[in-house]
Amino acid sequence: MSSVQSTVSIREMRPDDIGFIFNSWLKSFRNSPWAKPMHNNVYFASHHALIDELIGHSKIYMACSKSNPAELYGYIVAGRIQGVFTVHYVYVKHAFRNLGIGKLLLNCYSRAENELGCYTHFTYHVSKHKLDEKAALLYNPYLLGVLEDESHLREGLEDVIDEVELPVDLDTNVEHEFQMKTISSEEIEQIEQNELAEE
Repeated sequence: MSSVQSTVSIREMRPDDIGFIFNSWLKSFRNSPWAKPMHNNVYFASHHALIDELIGHSKIYMACSKSNPAELYGYIVAGRIQGVFTVHYVYVKHAFRNLGIGKLLLNCYSRAENELGCYTHFTYHVSKHKLDEKAALLYNPYLLGVLEDESHLREGLEDVIDEVELPVDLDTNVEHEFQMKTISSEEIEQIEQNELAEE
């Protein structure tokens, strides 16, 4: 048994883990190549809605301390989309990276031998070689379109319009079709402060 396996336990997600998942996912993905150009209000509101949807369609495992299951090291959010094994996000705290925890999390899922899968989120922390070659996972963000109803694409725009001049007009006649879900400026500020504290 490796030193990691002797100190790290893998368990299913519990309701009290949700805050850790949202906070770490939103912060760590914020500076990804895909999300970095976005306005804060658009990113935090829209991606919060997307994460919420992905959690509802996925099986989630947590890496934690064997002696204290509430002490979290990371997690994986994955499942199957139209039969394809799909990893949406793997997160491991900085201090515990490169110790094999991500592999332990990935091994929680049943896959046929040599089965090719996909992942939908790419960050600067991801080793494309490891995922493509060792984990047999290919980057395919388009699988997210199978789940989304596109409403989250509009969430957050209302707050941005007051601050940024957009080159398009929104059709107010269809405004009622979307349920706006935004994160307050206080919540965004708290997330950014937490991110600075971790650096």
